[in-house]
Amino acid sequence: YGEITIGTPPQSFLVIMDTGSSNLWVPSSACVDWIFPACKNHSKYDANKSSTSQPCTNAGGCKLILPYGSGIVAGNIVEDTVNFGGLNIKNQLLGEASIEPGEIWVESPFDGILGLAFPEISLPPGVTPPFDMMWKQQLVDKNEFSFYLSTNNGGPDKGESTLVLGGTDEKFCDGGACDWKYHPLDVAQKLLGYWLVSGQDIKVDGVSVPGACPLGCQFVIDTGTSILVGPNNRIGPLIDSVNKSANGTIAPDGTMDCALIPTLPVLTYEINLVPYIIEPEFYVLKGQTSSGDIDAVECQLGIQGLNPLLSGELWIVGDPFLRKYYSLFDRANNRVGFAPARKSSA
Repeated sequence: YGEITIGTPPQSFLVIMDTGSSNLWVPSSACVDWIFPACKNHSKYDANKSSTSQPCTNAGGCKLILPYGSGIVAGNIVEDTVNFGGLNIKNQLLGEASIEPGEIWVESPFDGILGLAFPEISLPPGVTPPFDMMWKQQLVDKNEFSFYLSTNNGGPDKGESTLVLGGTDEKFCDGGACDWKYHPLDVAQKLLGYWLVSGQDIKVDGVSVPGACPLGCQFVIDTGTSILVGPNNRIGPLIDSVNKSANGTIAPDGTMDCALIPTLPVLTYEINLVPYIIEPEFYVLKGQTSSGDIDAVECQLGIQGLNPLLSGELWIVGDPFLRKYYSLFDRANNRVGFAPARKSSA
């Protein structure tokens, strides 16, 4: 996540830069702390304190209603100036959330979400995502952006993770030169609105996972998901294959002994017949324990199942993959690109 400001004078917020959604929203000053504790713990936007805020006039509606697994985030749409990456986006429609249920929002270190997917899934219809507004207002040189995610999995980021607006930077590639492999977006992208690509296979130590991609896979490239996700009816054999290498000791919730990481298999995601290898040091998540000991680390398998979405049996390719590969999101050519990323400094 990173910092943006909204309004004049600027009000600061930390937001997830999320290629899996299309709305920008932050908590509203109208959110009641004692009803929704998430609002108490985070910065809140006050349109009345901004000289550049304007009432919403969107023809598709001005009510914010966003469904999440934890509950409905709801509020109103307002128009204001947004500073994103040092660039001022004028007349941006954004959500100010006054209803924010769910423990996940209470515990999150970020205030809201900045969506970088396509306008087709912004809500209500007619709300233009921030990057689309950037391009319309000629604030970036190229209609593309790229993500470098720190490979310090679970450790301090040291400010290395970077979103490059309007291009790429070769310093984020292994060896300082990007060997890009490009993939056109799946034909279903226009309907679903995600950064969606076609895949052929998922392998564990070079062996295809039974039933994972019987007719191919559709992969959503999603910076807003911290793990690898698959449909519940497809992902079981993948998790079982990984657990077999750990002698069946990975718990149902994914917790595991960190010492087992070197024994785990290599995963391969095949996208347009190009194999992408993901080692266990990328797909096992590390974090500090709740004991308070700064040297105590706990590990969790970063692979989970999800009930198939209404849009189909989508696989979500999240941060474990994107830490391994510097990723390009190219709106001009409707494609994504991947290149081996440089390793983070120790």
